[in-house]
This record gives sequence, C-alpha cells and structure tokens, in this order.
Amino acid sequence: MQLHSDPPPNTLSNPSAPSSLPRALAIPLSIISTISYILLLPSYLVFQTTIYYTLGPPYPDWTLGTLLFTRGLGLFLSFQYRFGLPQPDRASAYKVPVGARRKGCAVECRPVAGIPVVEEDELRIGWMRQTSVKVVDVPGFMVWPESASLSKTTANGNANGNATTTTTTTTTHSAQGYAKAKPDEKIIYYLVGGGFISGHPLRTHLAWWSSKLVGVRLFGE
Repeated sequence: MQLHSDPPPNTLSNPSAPSSLPRALAIPLSIISTISYILLLPSYLVFQTTIYYTLGPPYPDWTLGTLLFTRGLGLFLSFQYRFGLPQPDRASAYKVPVGARRKGCAVECRPVAGIPVVEEDELRIGWMRQTSVKVVDVPGFMVWPESASLSKTTANGNANGNATTTTTTTTTHSAQGYAKAKPDEKIIYYLVGGGFISGHPLRTHLAWWSSKLVGVRLFGE
C-alpha cells in the first residue's frame, strides 16, 4: 500500500475536476453559479430554520444564527468554487494590510523561494502530479515585539505560616527581523491557511497579538 503517493481510490482527481476548467469557461460558469446561489438562498434558509425547530440543532450549543450562518456559508462555497478556484491576490500579497494592528511590534517581509527544480519531481505527490500546479515564491512576514513585559507570580511562606505572593516583571527584547536565531530561541511559525491561494497572515491582529504576548518573533506566511 502506498501512503500519500496517489489520490484515494474512487475520488475525482484534479486533472478532471471542474476547478481545472479554463478561466474563459470557468468564470462565466462561476457567475451563473453565484446567481443560482442567491436565488436559492432564501428558500434554503427557510428549510434549515424548519429543520432547526422540528428536529433540533445539530449540536446542543448551536443557536439558529450559528446554524444559518454555517449552512449558508457552506452552500456559498460549494456554489462559488464549483467551476473555478479563487485566484491568488499577487498584487497585495507582499503588503502589510492597513488594518493590521502593529502597536508595539514591527514587521519585515521577504520572499520565500519555492522548492528547487531538482527536488520538484521527488516532492510532487498525489494531486500535485499535474502541470497546473506551479512552484512560486510566497511572501514571508517576520513580526517581532519591540519589547515585551513578562510577569511571573510566585507564592512564598513566612514565619507566621501565612502565604504571600510576589510578582516579578521582566522586560525582554526580541531579536529583530530575519536575524539568525539563537540556539535557545523560540520562534512562532504561523500558517494562515488558504493553500497559498487566499488568506494573509497579517489580515487580523492574531499574529501581532501573539508575538507581543509571548515576547518572541513570529514568522507567518
């Protein structure tokens, strides 16, 4: 048995999947699919509401709003990307989003080179064995706190048997940018997801907040 070398049996492989259609054909079909979704959505939400009040929520803590949002989003994705995958936003991929919360942190962006051509054949497995999968450079963002205050609380006892607490605050300074990591240094590796097609590691405050909170550098791509 081969593991991870070929697509699972009885599944639709990517070369024949709808997402591999030419853009000239995929875009009009995606537009038609989106219009169909808009027309279907009201009745679909009514159906889901009926199911919610007759059979109950699929999970005990799900509200009606959670159910409708989840089901509606799932239906949207199935319609939107039925005939074409989203195109990568190469123009803004290397830019720091305006809405990123950078208070107390700095950032440096560098391109991360794709795998060498000599290693490409060896690493192409499963669905990657097709000409439509290309090796490309992707942006890598190194985020680091300008300074971080780490608090540590310890409990102590005295002669009277009473417990006292002591809080010690230490200000640490993280290495900056892409400087070589020290042997004992920890760096957070943050993958935003999206298969390098959509998503940006700095689109939300999570990267900045995590780097500043932990007091270490964070590398996101």
